[in-house]
Amino acid sequence: MRSGTVLIAFIFSSFAPWLVVAAEPPDFNRHVLPVFRKYCVGCHNTKEAEGSLILQDYQRVIKGHDEGRVITPGKSEASRLWKVLVAQDETRMPPKGKPAPEPEELALIKAWIDAGANPPAGHENSSGLITPKITTRRQVREAITSVAISPDGRWTVLARPHSVEVIESQSRKQLSGHTGTINDVAF
Repeated sequence: MRSGTVLIAFIFSSFAPWLVVAAEPPDFNRHVLPVFRKYCVGCHNTKEAEGSLILQDYQRVIKGHDEGRVITPGKSEASRLWKVLVAQDETRMPPKGKPAPEPEELALIKAWIDAGANPPAGHENSSGLITPKITTRRQVREAITSVAISPDGRWTVLARPHSVEVIESQSRKQLSGHTGTINDVAF
């Protein structure tokens, strides 16, 4: 009988660490961000920024929008983001008719907020990237998204997100009135 007790004690002690698993809080990049990308980033991105809220990365989620933070770390029920995700009226996000997070995806977001809305694993500085303040000397123009040069080399077309510049060797003209983002130009 004694050897059976020793064997049971050995088996239990060998597997005990696997029986008691500490629940790790969800990681922002591995668990929460994929949910935001799937349901939210279509409207809450750097180009659209609906409601001045961007949900593309940890720093911007924590920053919130023009009216303040949307996350109250440790308190999902007090977090504006959580409230709109589970609302039962017209304030619900994503809006009616759009795909919404599944209950298990909502549980990940809730658990992440309740655990303190911690930065992604390996993220040393929870306040985000530190970037220098650069003062511009002139008005900053939109980035060039596409360039095309005519076959005869006389014309160059520069596309920017909301404008097109046509450059001839002697003149420069800008086309306007575009309602959508310009991603490509060609001759």
